[in-house]
Amino acid sequence: MGEFDLTNDKQAIAWDGDAGAYWAANAAQLDRSLAGYTARFLTAAAIEPTDRVLDIGCGTGQTTRAAAEAAFEGSALGVDLSLRMIEHARELANARGIANAEFEQGDVQIHPFLSASIDVAISRTGCMFFGRPDVAYANIARALRPGGRMALLVWQSVDRNEWFSELMTALNGRPLTPPPDEPGPFAFADPNRVTAILTAAGFVDVDFEDVRASNHFGDDAATAETFVLGLLDWLIRDLDDAGRERARERLRTTLAAHDERGRHVRVCRMADHVPESRGPQHLIVIGAAYHRDNDVVTGLVAQRGSRWLQGPAAGRVCRIHCDFPGYPHDHAADPGRSGAVS
Repeated sequence: MGEFDLTNDKQAIAWDGDAGAYWAANAAQLDRSLAGYTARFLTAAAIEPTDRVLDIGCGTGQTTRAAAEAAFEGSALGVDLSLRMIEHARELANARGIANAEFEQGDVQIHPFLSASIDVAISRTGCMFFGRPDVAYANIARALRPGGRMALLVWQSVDRNEWFSELMTALNGRPLTPPPDEPGPFAFADPNRVTAILTAAGFVDVDFEDVRASNHFGDDAATAETFVLGLLDWLIRDLDDAGRERARERLRTTLAAHDERGRHVRVCRMADHVPESRGPQHLIVIGAAYHRDNDVVTGLVAQRGSRWLQGPAAGRVCRIHCDFPGYPHDHAADPGRSGAVS
């Protein structure tokens, strides 16, 4: 079992318990629910054949496997709090014969990565749950090599995510808004907060791109109901029988409204629901990270290996640079292209 920071104990209990077990058992549907974003996200990551990739909060490893296949002469390491999901990720990688994908149960916030041992850090909605995001991103930044880069896919605010607001209202009986600064799916919804956290960790020039897609919850309303209840049953667990049935009926009505003629249940924010200027439901943080070389005394860093998202973009594409004031780096002990991540 990996070591966890005390500030992540609640997340560790949840993800290494019932929540992680449910996600492992329903990995295919959970990956399908995010399929509308995954290809765009991986394109933004721009993984190259020799890259060494870190997948933060990898879950059952779909993005880790994709990264390993793209980095076929490199490697991909997925790290997650959930042992059940890590075990399932290993099984899926082994079944597909992906030998350069590894998985570890652990806490990225305190994981002892080798300095400058990672070319690309990625996370598909798994990077917003740290108890101390400042510490976590400083640790990630330390692990990135000179010229490395990072791509994150995170949720925007609740009011821009119909899937969350409608499902929560259906089961809870009223809107539910998570605290914006606490660990959770919407902890990185505010670009100003994200920028402040990454800047404090040593990153600069942080920018964002808006992305819009539907979330797939099942092939019909009945299947979607079972899936959603498995994810959110904690909302109605303490209700009496009558209260639970009322909540289920509200959920059925909500899902039926999104049932595409019995073929698929998709929930997303449509353009006619809100002014277009308020933005779609996802954002991507992408860019490059740079270490301060020992011979650079001015704090200026030469740009090397920057990545841009190719093709037209609905929003902005970011470049994240890293300066690391005060961080010592042992450049004499270069792990090299084949260096392992420990």
